[in-house]
Amino acid sequence: MHYDSPYLVLLPGYIFLGTGIGLAISQNTQVTLSEIDPRHAGTASGILNTVRQIGTALGIAIIGAVVAAQFNAALPKRLDQVANLPADSKTSIIALGKAAGITSTSTIVKSFPVPTAPISLAANPTAAAAYVSQASKTLNDTSTATDQATTDSIVLAIRVGALFVFLGGLLSLRIPNVRHPKEAPVAGH
Repeated sequence: MHYDSPYLVLLPGYIFLGTGIGLAISQNTQVTLSEIDPRHAGTASGILNTVRQIGTALGIAIIGAVVAAQFNAALPKRLDQVANLPADSKTSIIALGKAAGITSTSTIVKSFPVPTAPISLAANPTAAAAYVSQASKTLNDTSTATDQATTDSIVLAIRVGALFVFLGGLLSLRIPNVRHPKEAPVAGH
């Protein structure tokens, strides 16, 4: 996926994800509470919701760690592809990425001013214009590299999340089909 891919590319995945979560949560509650004595249904429901919230928080922490680690791994590789980016600028942007995180890094890089031509080129307007043009291109390419590193990290996070969803789906197939005694079919009918 490219950093400027249209949102419609993501729409089928969002629809699939939303439908799957909607189906899973209602079945999770039904299966969990099906074997509970009705007198303890409130307690069991509270425990279920607490465990669900803890799982959500843990999942967010894991996905956040994946995003941060992948961004810090992808950013140097993406910056290596930027022509004419000074080594000290690359080092500074990588340090900024580690300190500020994804969103701040992209925003800060986009706010960098285009350098002006050095005074030594003042007597040569053509060389000064070429310098500013090249500096502007390098700055634009650096911003694009930062955006693509962000996209790389989010794509990996989505894949990790999809893997957990897939594993959860496989594990849900192991849930026994249990009927509550009141729902057992009557013999002879």
